Parts: sequence; C-alpha cells; structure tokens
Amino acid sequence: MRFLADLNIESQVISHLREKNHKASAGIVLVRMAKSSAAEKAHRVAGVADEMGQRLVSAMTVIEAHAVRRRELPK
Repeated sequence: MRFLADLNIESQVISHLREKNHKASAGIVLVRMAKSSAAEKAHRVAGVADEMGQRLVSAMTVIEAHAVRRRELPK
C-alpha cells in the first residue's frame, strides 16, 4: 500500500510504514492520536494498513488509538 504523508506525521511513523513496504498514497488517512507517542502511532497506522489493505483505497479513514472509522469517497 502506498501513502503520502504531510508535515503533521512524525518521521518515525513514515519510517515504520516504509519498513513494512507501504510506500505512498491510497485514499485519505487522518491520524487522530495526539496523546500517543510516535512509536504508538507508527504501530497503530501500520497495523490498520495491514488489516484494511485495499479497503483504504478511495476512502477517508480516521485512525484513533482505539477506533477506526472509514467512509467511501464519492466517485
């Protein structure tokens, strides 16, 4: 899966995704984990990407510490 990260994502999250062979963008993923460490965010985002796979494509996904919400984007 490919991801495009903006400046609000810690480099540790991006590095972890790259280590798991996730490379650039697929839909929209919003990470709402302000109280979590970069390591916790990296583990959570990679886990959701592994679990949801192609379901992230053409969708807006919000990842929180204990929840994930997903909505299809209009075609």
